[in-house]
Amino acid sequence: MHIQYIDIKSEKNHYILMRKMVEILISLGEFGRGEKMSQVEVHVGKLCKVDKVKTEPIENWCKEYCQQNGLEHLEGFYDTWEECFRETQYKKYIIVNNNIYHIVEDREFTDCGDIFEAHENELGQIDYCLSYYNGGCGFSEAIEHALENMKTDRV
Repeated sequence: MHIQYIDIKSEKNHYILMRKMVEILISLGEFGRGEKMSQVEVHVGKLCKVDKVKTEPIENWCKEYCQQNGLEHLEGFYDTWEECFRETQYKKYIIVNNNIYHIVEDREFTDCGDIFEAHENELGQIDYCLSYYNGGCGFSEAIEHALENMKTDRV
């Protein structure tokens, strides 16, 4: 790659430099990986409620799970075992309203607009369909919206 040094004393040269920087950043994508930073994500899948949590506090369940999966001590940047669990297991488990759900299946599709839907199937699992802009919310928040919508649909 050829690097050109530009004297930015004038506004015109400053504008040219900024434009070149923007072109380079666009061509590299997010951190040079060719990906967009934020985009619409569409997920369809199934959740299964973890019943074991009803018998003990979530913090204890999260601690036991983390320790069984190789994290013996709570790292300094996590304040609780629940926080550690949420941050490290977000692709496998979701915590919403003091319930833990295991992500049984998740498929990602192309852009379809905002959708936050969930319903219980005949096996007692929860089927979900999500479409959201990941610059505005994350997967956990989208699942939470879908589960809250499901709860209000029942009332």
